[in-house]
Amino acid sequence: MQISATRQWTEPAQVHNLTVDDIHTYYVIAGDAPVLVHNCGGDIPAPSMADKPLGSERPDANPLEGTRYTEKVQEQIKSGDDHAFPASIDTLPTMRDTSMVKGGDGIPRLHVKLPGSVNGSRGTFHWIIEPDGSISYRFFDRRMK
Repeated sequence: MQISATRQWTEPAQVHNLTVDDIHTYYVIAGDAPVLVHNCGGDIPAPSMADKPLGSERPDANPLEGTRYTEKVQEQIKSGDDHAFPASIDTLPTMRDTSMVKGGDGIPRLHVKLPGSVNGSRGTFHWIIEPDGSISYRFFDRRMK
Protein backbone atom coordinates (compact mmCIF):
# COMPACT_ATOMS: atom_id res chain seq x y z
CA MET A 1 0.00 0.00 0.00
CA GLN A 2 1.28 3.44 -0.88
CA ILE A 3 -0.04 6.57 0.83
CA SER A 4 -0.76 9.25 -1.74
CA ALA A 5 -2.07 12.02 0.52
CA THR A 6 -2.94 12.89 4.09
CA ARG A 7 -5.19 15.51 5.60
CA GLN A 8 -5.41 16.99 9.05
CA TRP A 9 -8.46 18.38 10.79
CA THR A 10 -9.59 19.38 14.24
CA GLU A 11 -13.03 18.87 15.69
CA PRO A 12 -14.48 18.69 19.17
CA ALA A 13 -14.95 15.22 20.62
CA GLN A 14 -16.67 14.12 23.78
CA VAL A 15 -14.32 12.23 26.10
CA HIS A 16 -14.87 10.58 29.46
CA ASN A 17 -12.35 10.49 32.26
CA LEU A 18 -12.58 7.49 34.54
CA THR A 19 -11.26 7.16 38.06
CA VAL A 20 -11.55 3.77 39.72
CA ASP A 21 -11.41 3.76 43.53
CA ASP A 22 -8.71 1.51 45.00
CA ILE A 23 -7.37 0.48 41.58
CA HIS A 24 -4.45 2.39 40.16
CA THR A 25 -3.47 0.31 37.13
CA TYR A 26 -5.74 -1.89 35.03
CA TYR A 27 -6.28 -3.17 31.47
CA VAL A 28 -8.93 -1.91 29.10
CA ILE A 29 -9.77 -3.36 25.70
CA ALA A 30 -9.29 -1.05 22.71
CA GLY A 31 -10.67 -3.01 19.78
CA ASP A 32 -8.85 -6.32 20.17
CA ALA A 33 -5.80 -4.86 21.93
CA PRO A 34 -5.35 -4.85 25.70
CA VAL A 35 -4.06 -1.47 26.88
CA LEU A 36 -2.58 -0.92 30.33
CA VAL A 37 -3.91 2.34 31.79
CA HIS A 38 -3.68 4.06 35.14
CA ASN A 39 -5.56 6.57 37.23
CA CYS A 40 -3.95 9.99 37.31
CA GLY A 41 -3.09 11.87 40.44
CA GLY A 42 -2.61 10.58 43.95
CA ASP A 43 0.59 9.46 45.58
CA ILE A 44 0.78 6.01 44.00
CA PRO A 45 3.59 5.80 41.43
CA ALA A 46 2.56 4.35 38.09
CA PRO A 47 4.22 1.14 36.89
CA SER A 48 6.86 1.78 34.26
CA MET A 49 4.60 0.60 31.43
CA ALA A 50 1.41 2.38 32.47
CA ASP A 51 1.82 5.39 30.20
CA LYS A 52 3.01 3.41 27.17
CA PRO A 53 0.71 1.73 24.65
CA LEU A 54 0.75 -2.05 24.55
CA GLY A 55 -0.62 -4.57 22.11
CA SER A 56 0.22 -4.28 18.44
CA GLU A 57 1.95 -0.92 18.99
CA ARG A 58 4.48 -2.47 21.42
CA PRO A 59 4.73 -6.18 20.56
CA ASP A 60 7.98 -6.61 22.53
CA ALA A 61 6.57 -5.11 25.75
CA ASN A 62 6.44 -7.51 28.69
CA PRO A 63 2.78 -7.81 29.75
CA LEU A 64 3.86 -8.78 33.28
CA GLU A 65 5.78 -5.55 33.88
CA GLY A 66 4.01 -3.37 36.43
CA THR A 67 1.80 -6.21 37.70
CA ARG A 68 1.69 -7.84 41.12
CA TYR A 69 0.79 -11.31 42.36
CA THR A 70 -2.34 -11.87 44.43
CA GLU A 71 -1.84 -13.32 47.91
CA LYS A 72 -3.25 -16.63 46.65
CA VAL A 73 -0.62 -16.85 43.90
CA GLN A 74 2.15 -15.84 46.32
CA GLU A 75 1.15 -18.75 48.57
CA GLN A 76 1.02 -21.15 45.61
CA ILE A 77 4.54 -20.09 44.55
CA LYS A 78 5.79 -21.11 48.02
CA SER A 79 4.36 -24.62 47.52
CA GLY A 80 7.22 -25.78 45.31
CA ASP A 81 4.93 -27.38 42.71
CA ASP A 82 4.29 -26.20 39.14
CA HIS A 83 3.24 -22.76 40.43
CA ALA A 84 6.82 -22.24 41.66
CA PHE A 85 8.82 -21.90 38.45
CA PRO A 86 11.79 -19.49 38.58
CA ALA A 87 10.95 -15.77 38.84
CA SER A 88 13.33 -15.09 35.93
CA ILE A 89 10.73 -16.67 33.60
CA ASP A 90 8.51 -13.65 34.34
CA THR A 91 10.92 -11.48 32.31
CA LEU A 92 10.44 -13.47 29.07
CA PRO A 93 6.86 -13.01 27.78
CA THR A 94 5.97 -10.34 25.24
CA MET A 95 2.61 -9.04 24.06
CA ARG A 96 2.91 -11.58 21.22
CA ASP A 97 2.31 -14.25 23.89
CA THR A 98 -1.04 -12.82 25.00
CA SER A 99 -4.70 -13.25 24.25
CA MET A 100 -7.86 -12.00 25.88
CA VAL A 101 -10.04 -14.54 27.66
CA LYS A 102 -13.37 -14.22 29.45
CA GLY A 103 -14.11 -16.21 32.56
CA GLY A 104 -17.49 -17.56 33.53
CA ASP A 105 -18.11 -14.18 35.17
CA GLY A 106 -17.82 -12.44 31.77
CA ILE A 107 -14.84 -10.32 32.83
CA PRO A 108 -12.12 -10.04 30.15
CA ARG A 109 -8.63 -10.93 31.35
CA LEU A 110 -5.23 -11.02 29.70
CA HIS A 111 -3.91 -14.58 29.30
CA VAL A 112 -0.14 -14.85 28.87
CA LYS A 113 0.94 -18.20 27.44
CA LEU A 114 4.63 -18.96 26.85
CA PRO A 115 6.08 -22.31 25.69
CA GLY A 116 9.22 -23.37 27.52
CA SER A 117 10.76 -25.91 29.85
CA VAL A 118 11.64 -26.38 33.50
CA ASN A 119 14.27 -28.92 34.61
CA GLY A 120 14.06 -30.68 31.24
CA SER A 121 10.25 -30.88 31.19
CA ARG A 122 8.62 -29.13 28.24
CA GLY A 123 5.36 -27.32 28.70
CA THR A 124 3.63 -23.96 28.74
CA PHE A 125 3.88 -21.17 31.30
CA HIS A 126 0.54 -19.46 32.02
CA TRP A 127 -0.34 -16.20 33.74
CA ILE A 128 -3.78 -14.56 34.02
CA ILE A 129 -3.77 -10.78 34.54
CA GLU A 130 -6.88 -9.26 36.08
CA PRO A 131 -8.28 -5.89 34.95
CA ASP A 132 -6.71 -4.28 38.05
CA GLY A 133 -3.21 -5.43 37.00
CA SER A 134 -2.94 -8.25 39.53
CA ILE A 135 -1.85 -11.75 38.48
CA SER A 136 -4.45 -14.24 39.73
CA TYR A 137 -3.00 -17.34 38.07
CA ARG A 138 0.58 -18.53 37.48
CA PHE A 139 1.22 -22.12 36.45
CA PHE A 140 3.58 -24.30 34.39
CA ASP A 141 1.53 -26.88 32.46
CA ARG A 142 3.76 -29.85 31.64
CA ARG A 143 1.47 -30.96 28.82
CA MET A 144 2.88 -29.32 25.67
CA LYS A 145 0.12 -27.52 23.77
